[in-house]
Amino acid sequence: MSSVEELEKKAKRCRQILLKMVYESKSVAHVGGSLSAMDMAVAVYDKYIDFKDPNRARFVLSKGHVVVMQYAIFAELGIIPMEELTTLKKIGTRLQGHPDINKIPETEMNTGLLGQGLAVAMGMAYARKLSNNKNKIFALCGDAELHEGQIWETVQQSAHFKLDNLVAIIDNNGLSSHDPVDKVIDLGSLEDKFKSFNWNTITVKDGNNMKEVVEALDKLDKLSGKPVAIIMKTVKGKGVSTLENNPNCHSLTIGDKDFEQAKKDLDIK
Repeated sequence: MSSVEELEKKAKRCRQILLKMVYESKSVAHVGGSLSAMDMAVAVYDKYIDFKDPNRARFVLSKGHVVVMQYAIFAELGIIPMEELTTLKKIGTRLQGHPDINKIPETEMNTGLLGQGLAVAMGMAYARKLSNNKNKIFALCGDAELHEGQIWETVQQSAHFKLDNLVAIIDNNGLSSHDPVDKVIDLGSLEDKFKSFNWNTITVKDGNNMKEVVEALDKLDKLSGKPVAIIMKTVKGKGVSTLENNPNCHSLTIGDKDFEQAKKDLDIK
């Protein structure tokens, strides 16, 4: 795995790529949650995902609307050509507003309907148990996504089957599409909820601090017998000062003002 310093540089590059992609394509994109989850996603891809291995670990975007985060990471990895990024959400493009495995196989599955990504990830994890494949299945979920009943059905069943190869990453940025998550439905303590369903939990106090992210991932190999929830507190819109904790950054077109600020905050050339 790359060092913390190397991962920090990768995450910054991916944020630069993401902001340029959305700005230059003039597309509406889910920027806020993409930026909040970026650090963990970069680290997971670096540590666990080997695209040359057909039996590799899998990374499912259960909150599929943050696919621009994934596109930025794929561009940084060389999976998507940089020049293709300006086609984001254009007619005929591969780069749609949600993951499409038929167009980009590395996305692992089509997602968009919240709650379903974790459920399918559970199925993948169960299949791997049956085939004795030791590689993990990761599913990135938003905190507002936990309002979906399908999530808790999946959490219950995953514990029943002792799927310790399943890792749910909860991007706890505190904001839904417009309102604070707990104003919509108060989730209470996520740690207590997952523990009550017989999951192991790892809490990351600052999910935008790469050192804490790496420390959390390093704990995974020490846990067994239960699925794992990594609950990370993040900042929606992290990296661009005009977007951070801004409810309007959930889905937007990056205009000149925000892009000028992004250029300053992230050293975009």
